[in-house]
Amino acid sequence: MSAPHERNPTTPETPSPFTGNHKDNARAFQAAASFIESRCSKSADRNALEVSQRRTLEEWARTHSLLISAEHIECFQIVSNCTSEHEVFFRDRDRRAVKRTWAGIYGQIPAPKDGKLDRIWATPSEYLLRMALQIEVFQSDITLEGACICNKPPLLPGRQFLNPKHY
Repeated sequence: MSAPHERNPTTPETPSPFTGNHKDNARAFQAAASFIESRCSKSADRNALEVSQRRTLEEWARTHSLLISAEHIECFQIVSNCTSEHEVFFRDRDRRAVKRTWAGIYGQIPAPKDGKLDRIWATPSEYLLRMALQIEVFQSDITLEGACICNKPPLLPGRQFLNPKHY
């Protein structure tokens, strides 16, 4: 049973959040990133910033009733758990892949280092902004379905599942 602030994406009555409008989907990621950034002070210590943003991500999820328990995700069929950034599940009712980032892993972003372009680990807000950019540039049908805050990975972007047999 879900707590009042939790969403259960496994029940048939829970509609898919994909509206077909890429701009709306990008704005959802941008709004979550803005919420996080507005409540976290910029810190030179990126580890402290990541911890602060992770806590604020949970606050955002609770505020918007988008906190999703690990149990609700783990009932989906696992497709892959060997990527560097996500576990990937399949949700049959709407044929979508549900991706859950590994705990504390939000991908990487470019950063200058010694006059060259290097990479650093992204914070939750940077990950959300990167997803919004991907949606805008590639018109991806990625949606922000919620956040899973536990000892498992936290963010849940979803996208339509494409069967590799069709390629």
